[in-house]
Amino acid sequence: MNSRDPKPRYVPKDYEIVKYLGSGQTSHVYLANHARFGQLALKLPRPELHVRPVLRRMFENEVQITVSLNANRQHKHVIRAFEGFPTGEKAFLSTEYCSGGSLDELLYKKNLDFKSASRYIIEVARGLAYAHSRQVFHRDVKPANILLDHNGVVKLADFGTGIFMTERTTDRVGTAYYMAPEIFEGKQPSVQADIYSLGILAYEVLTNKRPF
Repeated sequence: MNSRDPKPRYVPKDYEIVKYLGSGQTSHVYLANHARFGQLALKLPRPELHVRPVLRRMFENEVQITVSLNANRQHKHVIRAFEGFPTGEKAFLSTEYCSGGSLDELLYKKNLDFKSASRYIIEVARGLAYAHSRQVFHRDVKPANILLDHNGVVKLADFGTGIFMTERTTDRVGTAYYMAPEIFEGKQPSVQADIYSLGILAYEVLTNKRPF
């Protein structure tokens, strides 16, 4: 790794760090090898999370929800989780490594033809429908949270703002541009609110610009 890359304070047993990939709000992400799972992405919480409870809860959410969505069965268009531990100094999440980057990065590079754009939208919708069938609201559907594997297959990812449908909250979380109006008003998250976000994403993927 580069000397300026963030060094992990803890690496779970049987994982070997290959290189640093990048960072998000709540975690540093590394390419790693595992004795049984092979090459994967390893998310480790940022050190400052212990004094930032909101971000710490987001990381815990991501681990719990991503692992739960992969319990008993996986879905082709939801990021695959191998292992995770949500809390404490040994918290981590390991998922499949998506070498194709994000849909956001792809849109920055080029305009998509109608056939390709339609396929991406349909695959996001299928992943989201699966999450809903497993009683999960995503709450932040946007191109940056859609990853692509080495074959360009869509993977719905980044469930840090997600919640289980049994939870009650009026928190205004997510990305404002993709947020449904009722969420701004403090209403309870819903399937409809996620679909609103999907609609904004669909327009953006088809036209490479935002609707307003």
